[in-house]
Amino acid sequence: MMIHGFQSSHQDFSFGPWKLTASKTHIMKSADVERLADELHMPSLPEMMFGDNVLRIQHCSGFGIEFNATDALRCVNNYQGMLKVACAEEWQESR
Repeated sequence: MMIHGFQSSHQDFSFGPWKLTASKTHIMKSADVERLADELHMPSLPEMMFGDNVLRIQHCSGFGIEFNATDALRCVNNYQGMLKVACAEEWQESR
């Protein structure tokens, strides 16, 4: 499918009993990124999100695993202390 000059791709590769599938699509629209940020209760997401890109690894027995950006972000603990630069506390105290 062609969207704004970007050609989506879908590739399959088989290796013995394993099948690997990679799907690459366009960058997410800003409204979709904002909706996802709200859903995940995150103040911000990566600048570029390819939410429909998928890497799937599947065994002929039916077992498999799938990787995608949205599920990866769901694993982020956004409630625990945020990363801070070395002088963050001093800067906060000076305010």
